[in-house]
Amino acid sequence: MTPQFEGVRAYNEHGFAKYRVTVLGSLHAASAPDPDNPEFQALLKGNSDDLMNTMRKAADRDLKDVNPRLWDEMVEESEELATTLRQCGVKVIRNEKCELPDGILNLHAGWGSSRYLSVYCGCSYGRILRNIYFNTYDQSLTGMCEMHHRQGTLKLFEQNPDLIYYTLPYPEPDISVPGIGSLMMDVAGFRLFPNKHILFGVGVRDEKLIPKVLSSEPKKALEYTSAGIPHAAEFMMRMLKREGFTHELLFFDANLTYHFDCFMAQMAEGVVGLPDLPNYGILGGELPECLKDYEIVRMPVEEVHLGSANQICLGDGRSVVVRTAKETMKRMKQAGVEPIPLKYDKIWATWHSGPDCTDGDVWRENDPVKEIPKGPEPLANP
Repeated sequence: MTPQFEGVRAYNEHGFAKYRVTVLGSLHAASAPDPDNPEFQALLKGNSDDLMNTMRKAADRDLKDVNPRLWDEMVEESEELATTLRQCGVKVIRNEKCELPDGILNLHAGWGSSRYLSVYCGCSYGRILRNIYFNTYDQSLTGMCEMHHRQGTLKLFEQNPDLIYYTLPYPEPDISVPGIGSLMMDVAGFRLFPNKHILFGVGVRDEKLIPKVLSSEPKKALEYTSAGIPHAAEFMMRMLKREGFTHELLFFDANLTYHFDCFMAQMAEGVVGLPDLPNYGILGGELPECLKDYEIVRMPVEEVHLGSANQICLGDGRSVVVRTAKETMKRMKQAGVEPIPLKYDKIWATWHSGPDCTDGDVWRENDPVKEIPKGPEPLANP
């Protein structure tokens, strides 16, 4: 897979910019987490009993063995996403044929956590923000994604002398922790806007919980949120402020979904999608400043539950969206955005994460593309 990284620019202007290169997940490692361990109890709380029972039956077992027919259907959906992006002009970096070594598959399973899930490369591969590669890990189920692609990541650093590296602390092997390591630094699908601005979103099931989240230490705060905590955003911004980034944070209704990237869709520059609810499902405050000049497509609540917000913005007026979001697609067209429908029914139903969770942005940049800056002078020989 490493040769696929040859000649690739690593730069992300913002989440609405023209999409040029992605790292995409595949079904080579497909299993469910144990919903009863502390990390996934916290992440999955509020989901249906049917989903929880399905996960218990399949926990840490390869779905190819548990349900071969379902696995075949999901392989087809994953292949369709790769084909769709290629047809839209995006270079796709993806594991097409290599079996994964046990060391990657069971890196976290060895201490009682989850077997690796290779379907999703969104937050898990690492977030490229302008010329910064920021390793956020996401959670233990997909947190080996960057290591899975490590040789390719090193190739990016070789070819992009302006690329620098930041990271959240690597989660320690402690099964008793209800988050990604004891710092609970899940930044939960934040959105990158123009002008180096980041919008973080944290889900709570009741507006009354917001003061408790803000006043609690991280471990306690995670008991009140669906995923992510403000402490993680603050920790991340300690580093990114040095690089000129600014940020805002909102709270959203976690009865709709758990991650922010399944709540707000980036459709096109100047256009976002939010739930068709009073105040768009935002709790404890109004629209953040970065959205006040944007056209907002109101997505029906029932379609948000099906993944309508988890879109892949192509940066050219088109956006890849699950085919089940029929009314959302009509409203996107009215806003001047061309929806590209994608069959992702089985993958969404199994893990409740969609197309945008599957792709890791490597290169997004509007025309004209800038030259790659020269690297620093080599260290002089003594």
